[in-house]
Amino acid sequence: MPLDPRPPRFGLLREIASGSLAAGFTASLFSPLELVKTRLQVQYQFGPPLYSGLGHALRRIAEEEGVAALWRHGFAGFVARDLTFSGFRIGLYPTVRSLYSRRKTAGDDAGLPAKVLSGCTTGMVGSALANPVDVVRVRTSVESGAVDASSGLFTTGLRAGEAPRFRGFGGCARQLASEPLASGAYGGVGASMARAAALSGGQLASYDHCKYLLLKHGGFAEDGALLHAVAPCCLASWP
Repeated sequence: MPLDPRPPRFGLLREIASGSLAAGFTASLFSPLELVKTRLQVQYQFGPPLYSGLGHALRRIAEEEGVAALWRHGFAGFVARDLTFSGFRIGLYPTVRSLYSRRKTAGDDAGLPAKVLSGCTTGMVGSALANPVDVVRVRTSVESGAVDASSGLFTTGLRAGEAPRFRGFGGCARQLASEPLASGAYGGVGASMARAAALSGGQLASYDHCKYLLLKHGGFAEDGALLHAVAPCCLASWP
């Protein structure tokens, strides 16, 4: 039976939504690691370091602020960032790849250079769009800790002994909106886009090309769930 040459209705929107939901689900699971990573990266700006490494930071935050704090601090910013960033970098990839490769039929391979370029492009687009919520993610991860009810000051975390400058995701977003774009919502956007280009160019292109090679030489008859599961395993085990 011949393939329908017409693109599926709302295909691009569905690709973006699928990428967003998958990334958001993963972010919700690993939010504690993102919180710890951010605190470890910036802690030297606040005096003597509080955490000696990943395990120590996880234990100390859980003991001083409660296990739930590992998900509560910076959670909304991290999930919102991945919903935006990964939604666009993954969701736009098939469309951009087709534009760069100018494939004539669905069976044609785009070629590795077009795949790498497509990954770089969508990574930069997603990173640029997500930069404001990424800034919120970092600030809310730093601006977190247990607060004393009587004094209103942080008793734990990087800003222990100081008063909170805002409350949660909404308060940080409002503060960010009042700042100049270059130093606020779009601070560090160039470095963020460069990182995203390298990440997506390597990650998406290699995964996509592994699927192509498995379909052509690996005995897979169709592009299905099993192929999607095996392709990243091949990447992980590549010598």
